Amino acid sequence: MPPLLIPPDQYQTPARPELKREVCFWRSPACPGVELRRASYRRQTFHRHTHPVYSLGLVLSGSTEFDYCGQHFCAQTGDLVLIAPGVVHDCNPQGDEPLGYWMFYLDAAVLGAPTADRATPPPVLADPGLRQRWQQLAQQLVHLCQLPPELEAAAAATWQLELQQLWQQTWQSWPQPRLSAPAGMPLPWLQQVQSQLAAELTHPVALSELSVQVGISPSHLNRRFGAALGLPPHRYHLQLRIDAAMRKLAAGESIVQVAIDLGFSDQSHFTRLFSRVVGATPAQYQQRR
Repeated sequence: MPPLLIPPDQYQTPARPELKREVCFWRSPACPGVELRRASYRRQTFHRHTHPVYSLGLVLSGSTEFDYCGQHFCAQTGDLVLIAPGVVHDCNPQGDEPLGYWMFYLDAAVLGAPTADRATPPPVLADPGLRQRWQQLAQQLVHLCQLPPELEAAAAATWQLELQQLWQQTWQSWPQPRLSAPAGMPLPWLQQVQSQLAAELTHPVALSELSVQVGISPSHLNRRFGAALGLPPHRYHLQLRIDAAMRKLAAGESIVQVAIDLGFSDQSHFTRLFSRVVGATPAQYQQRR
């Protein structure tokens, strides 16, 4: 098996190599629960959204300001950014310079020691040493995805071990204090609405229908749900449907069929809403490297 590590001089980053294309994705069947994005955006791209997994980014150029857990943050060139699962956020370019970055999407199941018992950390860290190691890990994953299938699995085992070790070092190095204590049990009506929305991904669900089920007026439900989860019910439901679409697209299902299965009126409608949440079209997302 050829060595997974590539020569250190290949990690040297020219001025803006990551900005040649707007967005690319890498996923390896040998590394389930891991996805890598490299992107550059010159204008607002994302609506407020969440991820079901940890998102760890490396800012390569530009800067962004965003609200996170009720506080305001700025990330700029050289920073690491860590977004916890389920936390509503948006990270769009600030100023005239494009926002360029690597972003790992990491399922907690592949990260080794559990992290669920820790409160949400602040999202921004300036640590050149950790940043360099994460950039090396990104380059290694790109290299791994280019290997022949018979070599990919063996290389992936080495890469995943390095991922777990670096994740634990990063988590321990992330600054205190944590932003919030672990949340208590949600209200029964909130759990009921969440369960209803999660069970019905094949079509939009009317606010009036949810209102009748839980016995709360539509306006009150809309306001209280948004205050509790950061998104109103229809946006929360759209997020769940887009998450389902991403899983289907990553598995190789056709864009047209995914749009039909998840109740979007047509492919154009699906593409428009998908792009607002993901920052890429379904075709761009599906075309893994």
